[in-house]
Amino acid sequence: MKYTILFIGVFYFLYFPCNAQPLVVDWQQCYGGSDYEIGYSVQKINNGFMVFSGTSSIDGQVHGNHGMGDYWLIRTDLTGNILWQKCYGGNDDEGATKMISCLDGGFLLCGETFSQTSPGEYNGDVYNNHGSADYWVVKFDSLGTVEWSK
Repeated sequence: MKYTILFIGVFYFLYFPCNAQPLVVDWQQCYGGSDYEIGYSVQKINNGFMVFSGTSSIDGQVHGNHGMGDYWLIRTDLTGNILWQKCYGGNDDEGATKMISCLDGGFLLCGETFSQTSPGEYNGDVYNNHGSADYWVVKFDSLGTVEWSK
């Protein structure tokens, strides 16, 4: 008896097609320059979005790249128009991996850096790299100003 009910249930779902709602695109946007960009995270914020990616471009919509790959942060309005954008990094390669929102309205950007520094010196935004690739965390406020980096 239970196999008959199971068979009827499966038959019903396979025989009668589902009437799903079609997806409607509110807006779409491409961001970047002539080299590579790779997206990692988009978070909804007040009146817009924060887009976190990596970039190696030095043109197009990308301004302020420190060299090779940088973390790239974009603040948009509700329809995807860029309000501001900033690159974070040093003269070598930075690989973005995650953006975390903070209670104070700012964000943490996480990833790796290959930009070398001497103890106590800066290389772009990178400070005190211990050699080769280091995990790099940058804390910034809601306007993209760096508060600290480790």
